[in-house]
Amino acid sequence: MSAVITDAADPRLFEVTFEMVREHSGFIFAAAGIHPQYVGKFTDQAVNEAFVELRENRRYLVGVGETGLDYSYILDETEREKQKQLFIRFIELGRELSLPIASIYAKALMIQMFSMMPSRY
Repeated sequence: MSAVITDAADPRLFEVTFEMVREHSGFIFAAAGIHPQYVGKFTDQAVNEAFVELRENRRYLVGVGETGLDYSYILDETEREKQKQLFIRFIELGRELSLPIASIYAKALMIQMFSMMPSRY
């Protein structure tokens, strides 16, 4: 094995993930985002802070994600809409940081997710 890409799917794991990348530079690489099931666990302010942290630590990232849609456990329409909006924000962040979306969680919704992507991406 020549390298590992780890995926921090929860903002509470960002710092420890970036620390692993710093300690094992050239071997451990990171993608980071928010798993769609976690959307309801974070306030809008916490999500905004997570985006700031990702921008500030861009040098440690090789991709953006985990992100996506998961309606199997999330039945509330408000939470589903939050998932959609967050997915779009991560697409925009990837573009802003010139990083790929590294991990898309689709849970049987891949066609819907790709239809949400603006043609400019």
